[in-house]
Amino acid sequence: MRRKKLGEYLKEERIKLNCTQDIIAKTSGLTRAIIISIEKGRSNYTIDSYLAFVNALRKLGSDINPVVSERFEENESGQAGSGKSLLNLSKQAFWDIDMGDIEGKEDEYSDWIISRIAQHGSFEDMIETESFYGREKIVSVLNRMSEIEKSKSGLQMFLVGDE
Repeated sequence: MRRKKLGEYLKEERIKLNCTQDIIAKTSGLTRAIIISIEKGRSNYTIDSYLAFVNALRKLGSDINPVVSERFEENESGQAGSGKSLLNLSKQAFWDIDMGDIEGKEDEYSDWIISRIAQHGSFEDMIETESFYGREKIVSVLNRMSEIEKSKSGLQMFLVGDE
């Protein structure tokens, strides 16, 4: 649901700029197929693809802010993110563990979880993590990450933009 709404929003922004999908693809370095998938909400794209799309829109004159998560925080029941469990995070960031093993220990492992999402998580993982921990906690963890880790982190730009 969130992915579809986000895709529709990005498509609206592209159309406002009078840009084709080909122009966005060329500007972003993504393929046209990825642009189509993002706009239709079909792709399990990474935060890097999302940010490349947003940055292309910005280069072409949009004032879109990469921090758009508040608009797309509805869960499947149509309510704001639950903030109760992180078990729905994708395997993309946690390929090597069973998330059930850390259930109930989310606070104890918060820095590690946030770091993993920052480096390997999808856009939806980032929304879920922000909903669970809050922006302040995530920014705090990001500020403690090494510069190398930060440079690979899509979550940094997701939360703090390009300040």
